[in-house]
Amino acid sequence: MSINIRRAKDSDIAFIKKNSKETAWKSISEYQRKTLNKEEWSQHVDELFGRIFKRDSHEIFVAEDETSSFLGYVWVGEGMNMMTGTKHGYIYDMFVKENHRRKGIGMMLMKRAEHYCREKGYKEMLLMVSTNNQPARKLYIKQGFKVEQMYMGKRLT
Repeated sequence: MSINIRRAKDSDIAFIKKNSKETAWKSISEYQRKTLNKEEWSQHVDELFGRIFKRDSHEIFVAEDETSSFLGYVWVGEGMNMMTGTKHGYIYDMFVKENHRRKGIGMMLMKRAEHYCREKGYKEMLLMVSTNNQPARKLYIKQGFKVEQMYMGKRLT
């Protein structure tokens, strides 16, 4: 199978938003999902997407096969370290259709995101991944990512 990585088109955005919401919902802790109103959360995410899409400092790359079938995407943009003010590349989201996972598509998308970050002059690329998402964590480690910080939570009941 031949894979093409291209910039997202306007016609891709609805599919990307839908899948980005699904991956975001799955990455929220079970505790938080129980306490959230999914419809209100969905509206919040739509507003967040709207703000990000207005920025010039992001790009979405799509993977497709030789028949132009959509296989997945990576959404990359600019982040900034709050403590140092240093800008870096940031992976907002990555998605590969379930029946196309473990075929190297995620790796190809991450390499394209890294190329984009290098073109922008960033010295590092960061992302956040759920601790329970073992397949993604393995992919990121294989790509050279290392755990630098840990997000921790405590339930106040």
